[in-house]
Amino acid sequence: METSTTCIMDVELSPPFAHTEGEDSLEQDPLLHLRGERRLPRAPQDARLLQTHHATNPLEHDRAGERFHMLGKIIGTGSFSVVQLGIDTRDQSLVAVKEVRKSSLGHAGDCGASAAREVQALERLSGCTHVIELRGHFVDAATGAHHIAMGCAAAGELFERLPKPGSPTPEARIAVIVRQMVQGVAEIHARGVAHCDLKLENACFDESGMLKWIDFGLAHCYTSTADGGGWHPELLTQPCGSPSYMPPEVCRLFRDRSSPGFDGIKADLWSMGVCIFALINGYFPFQVASTTNDIFQRIEAVQRRGESTTRFIYEHYRMPCTISESLVELLDALLRVEPKERVDAAKLLCHEWFLRMMPRPSTPIMAPRRPDVGTPPPAPRLPPISKVRRPSQAQLGPPTSATSPNFQRIRSRASFPLVP
Repeated sequence: METSTTCIMDVELSPPFAHTEGEDSLEQDPLLHLRGERRLPRAPQDARLLQTHHATNPLEHDRAGERFHMLGKIIGTGSFSVVQLGIDTRDQSLVAVKEVRKSSLGHAGDCGASAAREVQALERLSGCTHVIELRGHFVDAATGAHHIAMGCAAAGELFERLPKPGSPTPEARIAVIVRQMVQGVAEIHARGVAHCDLKLENACFDESGMLKWIDFGLAHCYTSTADGGGWHPELLTQPCGSPSYMPPEVCRLFRDRSSPGFDGIKADLWSMGVCIFALINGYFPFQVASTTNDIFQRIEAVQRRGESTTRFIYEHYRMPCTISESLVELLDALLRVEPKERVDAAKLLCHEWFLRMMPRPSTPIMAPRRPDVGTPPPAPRLPPISKVRRPSQAQLGPPTSATSPNFQRIRSRASFPLVP
């Protein structure tokens, strides 16, 4: 069975996605697209989407938004959304409130569908260690804006910790972070959810140094089987994600719209491999995914010959391969052109690289609850990242401005389904 994921914005493949300082006004003033915008009535279609979702998922929510007080500090922006720092008046804790507004292009229904999709995914993922917590959601009757209140992970995003290209991060320094990334993806997939936009910008840290995956606006929730033991396989037919992280099967949809689609969970595994490669090296293995780039065909030929994809990428960029053989094998297991050959996140936690870097047992993905045993003991928490691997800024260099003639650290300012 095929299902189509609703897009949240339409863009063109050109100009290139690499950002140059001062290239456009939105980068200089992220709120420019909101200022001067007339106040819009609530879109009935959007309201019905969330009303239907609330009826089937009775999570307590506040339509008036009185529970959350905004502090006037913006901690994140997107093409259709602004994230503000707020306070949950019930426990006086800090929260991040994402406001999803109607765009200047008028895609109100898309924004409403994106908000409903994100709320549905976060509700299903409630209790996951490495997924941001959902606190509440409501629709502003005056503006038609959708608000999603979440736990606050304001200690920075993973993208800010990339090393300089050519100065790879020691493996021991990022082992804890990589394991938390993989554990989080394993949690997400175990609940039958595909994120569909895994990237370094969507991995943030809370005040304790714990990694949290955020931004589930493109996520897809799979339907449970009748016996509750698994999820019905579905193929997604709308290409989505961020350019440098897209797997081959997603890019293939641009060339051939008759393609059967892609498995969102398998696509997540490729994107996670890109994240790990970039976190180690400071540059992406695939600068920009496109329909004309032949890099995927060359990688497929390398894999047919039984050679290493990771080593080929280093050779392609004329860079030395400085990582261990076990990490090469781990990346090769994720960056497979054939989706079925990619190793699941839960199995990846038992890889030799994790056992060598961190010999203690991995944190359970989902502790089982047995009536004859009672509540299982809490899973052991990883030590705070701040005490394990945060290198100094002098060691990492400038977080976002390092460039070279051969590499550009491209930051995707928005995630979207691409239109050929």
